Amino acid sequence: YGISEGGKRELLWHTCGTGRADIEKAQKIILEGPLHHDADYLLMALGTLEEVLAKKSSWRTASQKRELLELAISSNTRIQEAVFGCLMHYKGDPDVRNLFVDILHHHPDASVRGVMVGRLMVNTEGDLPAMAELRKTLLDPSEFVRVRAAESLGRRGDYSGAPVLRVILSTEPATSAEDYRVSKAASAAGDVRHTDLIEPLQRLVKL
Repeated sequence: YGISEGGKRELLWHTCGTGRADIEKAQKIILEGPLHHDADYLLMALGTLEEVLAKKSSWRTASQKRELLELAISSNTRIQEAVFGCLMHYKGDPDVRNLFVDILHHHPDASVRGVMVGRLMVNTEGDLPAMAELRKTLLDPSEFVRVRAAESLGRRGDYSGAPVLRVILSTEPATSAEDYRVSKAASAAGDVRHTDLIEPLQRLVKL
């Protein structure tokens, strides 16, 4: 299973389309997994598969799901994220939901937890149990995760995350890092659209 640069380029070329041969090649690589393929090759295969899963429900098979769930335990964060992107399209699947909820609350990487907010909402179409899980993340130690949760909740008419944003928006930024965090909170506030956020936004405009 030696991987040549030419082989990588070949697969990259095929990811420009999603013909059956390309999809089956990607599936074979995913099935063989990281023991036989390096991360870059595997990531390209996962990218091809995600594109197909997003468009064609007929490819969302139980066997494909099992392979992805096994690959989801990878210690490589990039591979994990690509796998989550594929699994996101198995909408309503209880195994995928359970995995996503566990990642949302327990993954050690805050950036992964934050991105999982959106993936869970897509997978569950923002149903009531998923909304309840998001409200729990408003207490996450990471501000990034809290803002993402507040934003996703607000888009669905749940304003329980508005206080999280108000705290950030009430801070006058003094550094470029603070500028960034306040700007992200302001962007999220535009989706939440709660009246409690108007006053701190108006104050920021005057700075």
